[in-house]
Amino acid sequence: MLRVTDLGFSYPASQGRRAALTDVSFSAEPGQVLFVLGPNGSGKSTLFRLLLRLHSPSRGRASTATGWIWPSLTWRWRRLSHMQQEPPAFQLPGP
Repeated sequence: MLRVTDLGFSYPASQGRRAALTDVSFSAEPGQVLFVLGPNGSGKSTLFRLLLRLHSPSRGRASTATGWIWPSLTWRWRRLSHMQQEPPAFQLPGP
């Protein structure tokens, strides 16, 4: 189970100190597929960056049945994925 509780993130003062995510809470059970939808600028990418530990949260936490997820790289790599809205700016070589 993934449980996110009161997760928040604000950019540093050098970048305008604006809140990108405030008080996000949800849970997902094993085997459940969770979609995150919203308009541009609503914090979807920031949420994934937090779950992947590309940013550190300003508040709140994310945990699993075994504990807090941020110390565990293996947990994130095996369980989180992300689909971009736009295709990548490059193509892999074809056969």
